[in-house]
Amino acid sequence: MVTALVSYQVSELSALPAAADEIAAMVEQVRADPRVDGERVVLWFFSGGGLFAADWLRVPPPWLRGIALTYPLLIPFPGWEVDARFLPVEALSAGTGVPLLELLGAG
Repeated sequence: MVTALVSYQVSELSALPAAADEIAAMVEQVRADPRVDGERVVLWFFSGGGLFAADWLRVPPPWLRGIALTYPLLIPFPGWEVDARFLPVEALSAGTGVPLLELLGAG
């Protein structure tokens, strides 16, 4: 098993599309690493990063074996204006069949 951590911070909602593209490029860099089986990848999203899961849920690539979510933000907070691309709840209704695991803290 190989783990790669991408710590990403977005300060403005208008930056979400560029951030999502950069994260996708980082995933491709990890998949290309010779130590990684690029055909068996699970992505794990935390908190506000849950918005980035929408692309992967909507149209999962064949190498994506699952998505894990921990305390995910699946819909934007009231008053947030985000592109429909970043609505994981709607992406889930696409029924793409990617194995999904929601991990919540104990307590």
